[in-house]
Amino acid sequence: MEKALLEIVLKIVAQYEALDALTLRNFNMLISGNVGTKETFHSFFIADLLDPNGTHGQKDLFLQLFWKYVLGQKNKLKKPAVWPEYVITNDRRIDIVIEEDEKIVAAIEMKIYAKDSQNQLKDYFTFIKHNNSDAKLYFLTLFGDEAWDESNQDVEYTTISFSKDIYNWLEKCIKEVYDKTNIRESLLIYKNLIEKLTNKHKEKGEEIVETLSKDSKTIKAAANIYENYPKAWAAKEYEFWWDLYNKIEKQISQEWEEGDEIFAEENHNTSVWYDRDGELRDQDDSIEILYQIRFKSGTSNHFGIAFKKEIRGNTVYCVAGYWNDGDGIWIGVQIKDKNGNFLDGDTIIEFFKGKNFGFTEKDEASIYNLQTITFASRKQPYGTFELFDKKFYNNHIQEIANQMTDTIHRIDAIAKENQ
Repeated sequence: MEKALLEIVLKIVAQYEALDALTLRNFNMLISGNVGTKETFHSFFIADLLDPNGTHGQKDLFLQLFWKYVLGQKNKLKKPAVWPEYVITNDRRIDIVIEEDEKIVAAIEMKIYAKDSQNQLKDYFTFIKHNNSDAKLYFLTLFGDEAWDESNQDVEYTTISFSKDIYNWLEKCIKEVYDKTNIRESLLIYKNLIEKLTNKHKEKGEEIVETLSKDSKTIKAAANIYENYPKAWAAKEYEFWWDLYNKIEKQISQEWEEGDEIFAEENHNTSVWYDRDGELRDQDDSIEILYQIRFKSGTSNHFGIAFKKEIRGNTVYCVAGYWNDGDGIWIGVQIKDKNGNFLDGDTIIEFFKGKNFGFTEKDEASIYNLQTITFASRKQPYGTFELFDKKFYNNHIQEIANQMTDTIHRIDAIAKENQ
């Protein structure tokens, strides 16, 4: 029955893929231009729409709609100003700040795939409350997720989402500018981007639901498929990290050791790869633990592969990992000092004599880049399905392996120069 059901669903999916090909609704220039998932793009674009002096020329029209329908405020703003990438203490930047009469009334921190860093919301909350005790903090994500526990301790904030709040706001904005072609089309392109990021094309899902609801045998078969879907993803992710590790290990010096403890520390000292006696687990045990981490944990557990090397009394890690809450694959460098504390991004770059190895992002504990590959988890049930296609899988394994291997070789070269 399960096989027959899958065949029916595959036919439905194929029909809608043909529709997508005909209507071209899957094309979005922002995705094609590799900016659609970048937080800075979203913060600057939304801030420009909200800015009464923005390039749209609609004064405070979009801002007042946002203020009322996204932030839920009843009063109308009278002397507003909007700022993207608002710089506060320690060179932190709040994605969007709204002021009224030169006082902060709302601060918005957004996350597309990246995870909020330690004390991030706490620092923002302290800053805006010092400016104005009535200021409110908002946390904007694709689906209205809560912030990371280590970011939001003792912080009052409100979650808002792209899938509901921003999407509905965009629809209201589009209605207001239906006769202004350039603005309307720009908003429609952005709305389509949100649909793609939040999987809002519903017709296919509605037809599948109708099929699943046919009778008791069909829904039981669906339940069996549903039960094993997470396990299929856990097996694929295990395979991905295993293949990636082995490909890299063959190309680097033996001075680099496995740095699995960097993940075990975040998973209650439980290693996916090794048991408590340090013995390599068998494959089934590792997959089961990975399944528990991704689909049974309510926290933002981090897992992947890491290589480490001692340099000048510090432990240098080259890492590729993934958090449960829908990040892309995180690739970067971290350093623990002699006391076991992580160095911040700027200090890491100083440690390597100004080299960042091509990593464009930095935070309190790393320098890094994000790949837009995702694995399914409890918080993000839709992973990058193309990983189950051999060619896509092999190409991305090779791409990440090349990046990590190149980084390790460059670190070795710098270490050798400073001996």
